[in-house]
Amino acid sequence: MNLSALQETARRLAAKLNETLGPNEFSIVLGGNCAILIGISDAFAARDISVGLIFFDGPADFHSKETSPTGETADCELEFLTGRGSEEITALFEKCPLISDENIIVYGLREPDLIAESNLQVYTKEQMVQIGITQSAKEGLSHLVTSELPLWLHFDVDVIDPSLVPVLIPTSNGLTFEQTQDFLFQLLCTGSFFGMSIACYYPKLNTTGEAGRLM
Repeated sequence: MNLSALQETARRLAAKLNETLGPNEFSIVLGGNCAILIGISDAFAARDISVGLIFFDGPADFHSKETSPTGETADCELEFLTGRGSEEITALFEKCPLISDENIIVYGLREPDLIAESNLQVYTKEQMVQIGITQSAKEGLSHLVTSELPLWLHFDVDVIDPSLVPVLIPTSNGLTFEQTQDFLFQLLCTGSFFGMSIACYYPKLNTTGEAGRLM
């Protein structure tokens, strides 16, 4: 909805993240919504490094500008990151795509959006539970770890059931805190990740603060 602000915010975030990125550092980015991934990925592009991305979210955020119900970047950032969509978006940054399809694995989906039009590997929430949280994490990681890419983890808290974490646009049947913790543990204990982003926790919706404490 505001391309100049999107570009400026992404570039400022990329510059800030570049101050901490390093082989012996672990960076954490906290943001209001998943649009922060564009600035984060721009930081990787600025260093000319390829990364693997674990995208852990309830919605796929794979709408086009035309199908987005809100018109916000946070409905579309995974499409933009992979070089799809309007050139007025994908041409905002020097590298396109910012991350290749084969280097992204998506977990926890309950709203697929248009992700079937991509080549991204996807584990829905139901598949994660059916296969087992631990096994699904190991399966996906085995692909990315063998690529020897540095890994980034994106965690949208609305992957958790909205009865446990209040979110702006709730979708039922999410993961429990225990399932989420098991999944994150399996990833982060590998030592393959050099950072993570956490998005979509809104304290004003969590009047008791209980969800924030548990997270």
